[in-house]
Amino acid sequence: MSNYIEKAEGENRNQVTVDKSNPNGIWVINATIHGEKVPPISVFNIRNNSHKPNIAKALVSGDPVCAFGIGNYGLAIGIEDPRRGRTPHVWEGWWKFKPERPSDNKVPMLLPWKHWSRVIDKRKTHPKVRPLFEYENLQRLFREGIVFHVKAETFDIAPHIDSRAFIQVENGKRMVSVLLWDDPDLYEVADLAYRQDPQVIVGISSYNPHGENPAFTFEEVIDQIKKTGRIGFKYCVRDSLCEGFVKSSMAIFVVEGDHFYEQRRGSISAERFLAATHLNTYIRTDAEPNYAGRDHPKEEMLDSKVELIQKLAYRDRSLRKRT
Repeated sequence: MSNYIEKAEGENRNQVTVDKSNPNGIWVINATIHGEKVPPISVFNIRNNSHKPNIAKALVSGDPVCAFGIGNYGLAIGIEDPRRGRTPHVWEGWWKFKPERPSDNKVPMLLPWKHWSRVIDKRKTHPKVRPLFEYENLQRLFREGIVFHVKAETFDIAPHIDSRAFIQVENGKRMVSVLLWDDPDLYEVADLAYRQDPQVIVGISSYNPHGENPAFTFEEVIDQIKKTGRIGFKYCVRDSLCEGFVKSSMAIFVVEGDHFYEQRRGSISAERFLAATHLNTYIRTDAEPNYAGRDHPKEEMLDSKVELIQKLAYRDRSLRKRT
């Protein structure tokens, strides 16, 4: 049965339960949508070391994965090098789940900074900005800036990138959006996924009906399924440690000549991002900024809450290493 079922007019027959009894810690979502039973959905916990191989396998499988990042849940799909031709239609998963999404609204890549050279052509960046895209500087950028998108130009010829999903033309430039958050468990999962299939790029977009706020917690994922009758994923990855502190999608910073443009105001401030770049540049902002979906007052700065999540993640990972 497909997980992309449209709700019939006046119909409210969506039943969703979560079985938390498995001794391995893997929860199971059991759902009946509009009277049809959906195959059980495994729910992994990124803070459980034994779950990480399964999470990595799911991310490169081509099947949709509902996964938590700092602030909200997103719909992640592993898109292979299109030259292989084995799974030519998996990129459609985002638009099947959100058919209202414009076809030219491409998807950000969830990609560790050490692989950004695969998708960003730093030769096209201004000399004042170019140093940021060196290996050590990107590592520092995320350690200090923590969580955000960066949009930059990709290569003129990029056959390894599925343009239907990832490459967006803005002002005549071929752009890609790359996002990440500084988390030791995410890095481990990403390394496992890369070793399983280095020719897959994982894309991720907020898990929400188009134009509405995303799910900020696992409970909100379940509530959204009950309300909309749409699931859209085969696996789920929750975060037993860090959900609920920050309820906001990520900021987007666009490389714009010798500076950046804050295209979307999100969970980290422009001031925090600029300081983390260690560049002699600036960020252009709008008088009336476009805010990411959030469940906080617009005037509330979330930097300290994001920093708390980062500290919790590193401390928790350190404690698990000792046991």
